[in-house]
Formats: sequence, C-alpha cells, structure tokens
Amino acid sequence: MDNLLFKSFCLETFLSFSILFLLIYNVVFLMKKENNVPLIDSELISQISFILIACTLILLNTNFYGSLSNNLFFNDLSTIYIKIIVLIFSWIVLYIIKQSYIYQKLNHFEYLILFIFSILSLFLMISSRDLISFYLSMEMQSLCFYILSAFKKNSTFSVESGLKYFIMGSVVSGIFLFGSSLLYGTMGTLSLPYIHLIISDCGIFLYSNELYIIYILGCLFILSTLLFKLTCAPFHIWAPDVYEGAPITSTIIISTIPKIGIIYFLIRWFSSTPDMIFSIFLICCGMFSNFIGTLYAFGQKRIKRLIIYSSIGQIGFIICSISINNYEGYFFGWFYLIIYLLTSLLLWGHIISFYLFQSKFNSIKSLHLSHFTNLFYYNKYWSFNLLIALLSLGGIPPLVGFLSKFFILFEVIKYGAVKIAIFLIITSSVSVYYYIRLIKLMYFEPNVKDTLQIFPVYFDNKLNYCYLLYSLLIVLIIMLFFYPLLLLLSSEYLFLLSIDTHINSYIL
Repeated sequence: MDNLLFKSFCLETFLSFSILFLLIYNVVFLMKKENNVPLIDSELISQISFILIACTLILLNTNFYGSLSNNLFFNDLSTIYIKIIVLIFSWIVLYIIKQSYIYQKLNHFEYLILFIFSILSLFLMISSRDLISFYLSMEMQSLCFYILSAFKKNSTFSVESGLKYFIMGSVVSGIFLFGSSLLYGTMGTLSLPYIHLIISDCGIFLYSNELYIIYILGCLFILSTLLFKLTCAPFHIWAPDVYEGAPITSTIIISTIPKIGIIYFLIRWFSSTPDMIFSIFLICCGMFSNFIGTLYAFGQKRIKRLIIYSSIGQIGFIICSISINNYEGYFFGWFYLIIYLLTSLLLWGHIISFYLFQSKFNSIKSLHLSHFTNLFYYNKYWSFNLLIALLSLGGIPPLVGFLSKFFILFEVIKYGAVKIAIFLIITSSVSVYYYIRLIKLMYFEPNVKDTLQIFPVYFDNKLNYCYLLYSLLIVLIIMLFFYPLLLLLSSEYLFLLSIDTHINSYIL
C-alpha cells in the first residue's frame, strides 16, 4: 500500500528532489568565478526543460490514485489531466520569458528555480482536498511570487510591487484562515468531501440560524480570498500596480499559470458548498469585474496596464459561468480559461519581443500604445499576429474568443438570467473599443515615414523558436473556432471526473 501511495505522488516527490538538486548544483558549480555569468541562462533553461519533460512522462505513466495524510492531498484522473495542462502552459511560459531573461538583468539561477518551485506548489494546490493543505500550498506559491515581483533589486518599481503584493497577500491570508476557523467551528472538519456530506445529508442548519450565519460568513471569506488570487473585482485593487511594477517576465508567470489551479479549486469548493447566496455573490463579482475591467481599460496609455485591466474583465466571464453551479457552467468556464490563456500568452509574448527588439536599438522603460503607431508599415507579420490576438480577446468571429463568450452567454440565458446576459453583452461590446483603438494605431494611422520616429522599430528577421510558437498559437486560435469539439469534450470529461459521486448527485 505504501508503494502504491508513493507512485501516486511520484510527480511531487520527483519535483521536490529536483529543486533541491538544482539549488545545490547551481550554487556549487555555476557560481564559480571561472564560469561566465551567461552560462547560467543556457544551462538553467536546459535543466528546467529536462525537468518539465520528466514531469510530463511521469504523469503520462501514472496509473495509481490515492490520498495522503488523511485526505489532505488526493490524486485521481482529473488531477493528472489538470497537471498536464499546467505543464503545457509552463512550457509555453518558459520559452516566452527566456527571450527577455537576460535583457531585464534577471540572469540569476534563483529566478527560474522560483518559477519551478511555484509549479510544485500549484501541483499541491490541485491535489488539495482540504482547506489547510490548500492554504499551505497557496502560501508556498505566494512566497515565490512575492520574490519574483521584487526580483529587480535596483528598480524602485519592482521592490514597491513586491512589497505591495506581500502586504495585500498577508491580509488576504489572514482572511482565509479566519474563514476557515469559522467553518471548522460549524462543521468540525475542513475536508471538502466531508463538508459537502454534512451539508447535504445532516441538515445541521435547520435548527440553528446562528450556525448558518457563521457558516455563510466563513465561506464568503474563503471565496473572497480565491477571487483575490484571480484578480476579480472588487478584490483587484492590488493587481494593476503589482503587475505594472514587476518585471514583465514575472507578470506573465503570476497572471497566467496560477489561474488554472485557483479556478480548479474554486469549482471544487463551490460544488462542495452549494448555496444560492454564494451563487449571487459570485455572479455579482463577475459582473462587477467585467464592468471595472472594461471601464478602467479605456483611460490606459500603457500597453501593460491595458492587458491587466482586460484580464480583470475576462475573469468576470469565467466567474459568471462558474456561479451557475452546473456541469455546463463549469466546463464552459474551463473552455473560456484555456482560450483566454492561449490568447493572453500570445499577446504577452509579442510584448516581450517588442522590448527585446528595442533593446538592440534603444532602451525603453515602458511601452505605450502610441509606440504601435503605423506598425503595419514596418512589419506585417507582427501586426497580423497582434490583430488576431486582440480580435480574439474582443470576441470577434471567426476567432475562438467569440465562441468561448457565446457558450457562456448561452448558458447564462439558459439559466434564466437574461438581464445578466444582456449586461455581459453590452460590456463585452464596449470593451471591443480599446482593442480596435490599438488596431487603428497599427493599421490606419497616417504614415509618418518622413518624420522623426519617436519609437524606432527594430525587428530581428532571424527565424527562431518564438516565431514557431507564435504561429502555432495563431493556428490554434483560428482552428478552434471551426473545430472546438475536442476541447469542449475534454473540458466536459475533465469535470465529470473531478467532482465526487456524492457531489454529482447534488448537481444532477
């Protein structure tokens, strides 16, 4: 039995020892004076790539499922699929941030080790079936992100970003623990399956309104923490300043991959504690997030803050889908998340490439919308890629971003919330404006060929892996509009597996 249990958690064990080995090896060998500093970049990227390949092979050959430490952690078929998705996006993120790793003066081996350490904590979050195990995993990941945000020690903005994130994250951690203590006081357990069993079978709140109020407050505190991690309004206040001040590679890591684990746990948590109050709370937060993201994106002049506020609005759609609390809402929300992450990584990758290209000509501290003026004149390939990414985020057919929004709106209308669907349609239509504004700057601004360029554009026409990666993402965004069935069926199958039998009976 112990052997089977070890095989079930072989991935986490391997990744833990790999991180320890990387730390020892890099300190002993790579930091020797006779070795040149750029060696860190090529060597460490190879090490991380090997570890990600090994993790993928371990997951593909894992056929044993089980629990650890009295159901604190649990591995099943659904967690394996989610971890494979995390590894795929980790691959994409690794090779996107690699190109500006040295440019931002982040060429220290600790940076990528913190990145791989955050992936380990994300794996533990995905396997968590208990609030305590989830909290410890979440805090382990948050500590990595605090350091990544403040990694540029010579930058005031980066240090301020890490400090803000640390303070806000500490407050929210206290809120999560307080909510968990309230829940333990009413339930006597923090295990998600046991909580659902008590709520659905025992009816302990029928004779005590006080217990029910404490239970509601505890759950709302926990939901607020999860929404904070997802940068969903009104818990988004920290995100624009933190993401803007952090190095762009850190912003990409923090704003993309963790959403997979948080959304997955949010669905598990919400399906374990079904209540109409929570549905109303989530759908209000989703609508408000969609509205705030659209409203504040209008006045942005920097491309980085525009993407950040756009992501706040996009998260609102996912939260509205989850708030319906049925299978269709879950896997349509998951479908939307996958499409959003693909498109977002395509956009972030191009922004990093712009910074990298300009470093060969002149140094820029912040990329403004005006810098994209007349981009089509200089490089048609890059302007076309940005066009596809922006139109997909705006939900314009025939791109898969339209399809993902359509499915969620259809499910909201089917749920009976027609007014909410109309609100989402209006805000989504308005949000197209700031995407089209950037497209207008790239394609339709007057030609300034004969005048001095504020932002001379330098493009490296040398073929490399980034062009192949971006081309693949473009093909996926276009082809998934015409052939979305495989991804839809995979999302449905995933959440049929992820929810326990006693929770299935409640939802169905």
